[in-house]
Amino acid sequence: DLFVFSSITETQGLVVQEAMAYGVPAVAVAGGGASAGIVEGENGFTVKNDAAAFADKVLEVMSDDVLLARLSEGAVRFVRMHGTAEMADDVLQVYARVLGHKERSLTSGAVLR
Repeated sequence: DLFVFSSITETQGLVVQEAMAYGVPAVAVAGGGASAGIVEGENGFTVKNDAAAFADKVLEVMSDDVLLARLSEGAVRFVRMHGTAEMADDVLQVYARVLGHKERSLTSGAVLR
């Protein structure tokens, strides 16, 4: 029903995206890549790295069926708009900037700068 993720070392947050692809919203600790794909109140929530705050947010979501349903719908919408091809483009853009090269986008064919 809810994907909970307490790691702050995840680099890209792929597990969060995978959960959302199945309509499962997330609560994750802010920081690292896992929280990057969470839009507050739309597809999940991020919390500070504090066990009590984390537990409180999980309980809040799980005790509110309307909120959970809305977040689930938002998770599916988000993944449709930000799928693996878009994530790959984001990574390629970072690499291109670091290397100072122009690369082609996987999804749009546009030149990355």
